[in-house]
Amino acid sequence: MREFFIESPVESPRHVETLAMVAHYHSFEQHRLAHGAILDLGRPWLEGSTNQHVLVAWPYVLDPRQASCTTALGAVEYLWLVPVSEAEAQLARADGAEKLEERLESSGVNLLDPRRESVA
Repeated sequence: MREFFIESPVESPRHVETLAMVAHYHSFEQHRLAHGAILDLGRPWLEGSTNQHVLVAWPYVLDPRQASCTTALGAVEYLWLVPVSEAEAQLARADGAEKLEERLESSGVNLLDPRRESVA
């Protein structure tokens, strides 16, 4: 079982919409999401942002002991929806999500900045 989360510098109804859209998409067997998936939101993740895609990523922001848990219904894996630009989404699709994640990490960009520059 997978649970998705968003981190943001501000509270926004867009996040509720995004999580609902992702959960609905993931609910179909043919659209199961895993680490490295890229989704086009069809709109900026936050008002004024140029990032309108999300990268499904391991939750680096969490302590590894919090990234998964076991319940009576089975294991739960938490995945972070990281906002990315069109160019970054294309990079991940062409060269793999790990390449994009390496660039994001080495650049030191603030992933929660709605106006951050693309690393692609």
